[in-house]
Amino acid sequence: MKVEIYSHNYAYELLQNPVYSPVYEEIVKVCKKCPLPLYEGKSSKQKRLDVVQQIINTYFDLSLEEIGWKSQSPVTTDEDEDKMKADFYKKYPDYGINENADVISGRQLKIMVEVEMGNAASYYRDLCKFLLSYTKNKADFFILVVPIRQLSTRIDSGVIDFDKVKRELKMLRVNFPIPILVIGISEDQKNVWNTKELIRGELEHIKKSQVSREILVKSYMEHIINSNVSCLVVDDDFKEKSACVKKSRKKLMNSADSLTKNYEKLKKSECGSKKYNEIMETINGYKEDIKTEEKNIRDILGFDLYTKAE
Repeated sequence: MKVEIYSHNYAYELLQNPVYSPVYEEIVKVCKKCPLPLYEGKSSKQKRLDVVQQIINTYFDLSLEEIGWKSQSPVTTDEDEDKMKADFYKKYPDYGINENADVISGRQLKIMVEVEMGNAASYYRDLCKFLLSYTKNKADFFILVVPIRQLSTRIDSGVIDFDKVKRELKMLRVNFPIPILVIGISEDQKNVWNTKELIRGELEHIKKSQVSREILVKSYMEHIINSNVSCLVVDDDFKEKSACVKKSRKKLMNSADSLTKNYEKLKKSECGSKKYNEIMETINGYKEDIKTEEKNIRDILGFDLYTKAE
């Protein structure tokens, strides 16, 4: 994709600081590599609609998680009645990697990203999440990825677009005294992906199944890296693999949840060496379960799909 930038409250300028510039570079790189997933005839009533929004969202999910962004991070606190989550979240720099970051920059940025390919109501909810997370000190820098108008009209009716966001944020500068980097993505013929050849008559299945989309997009990403790897075709065999992966993924997530709970239990406990060893044995068992399910998924597909289980 091609990208355009709008800097609200000096967001772009802040990310030109050498300490923070890698964040800007990695986000823009992911945006530029985003495929343009076309499916001609997506809507029988609106002929202009031919871009599959769900595939774009899944591409961002896989790409950002792969480079260390945490997905669905809570924006609200445990005390709040309404629970809201950010699409992606990351603290930068990682002091574990750059020990001198606090000396160079003075502080660590808590960055929240929303990828919005939906309607205006969803965009306003994003702005609400930005303000809420800022007031609760959950984040202090924000990135919003939206389509340019020409692309938005090919996704669906009423989809938010870059120019509308830019106009409204200019009007709301006083009300939104927070740095927001708005990235508009637009069509690039180099990244066109004719998904109809692969999805065939299974578009509704792909739109509804998160796991199937992840498998399809991951196979595309593997193909771009290595042309000898073919994109998977959505047929009965694909759907059977998807069902197996979904089952293994559920086991994987259950093991990961149990692993986390046991870690928390271990940190809070003031127990003797015997109890400690019992908990550690349980934790190691869950780690082995996770490795087993990751291998199952890899064997089913022939490539790594989930790499962030631990």
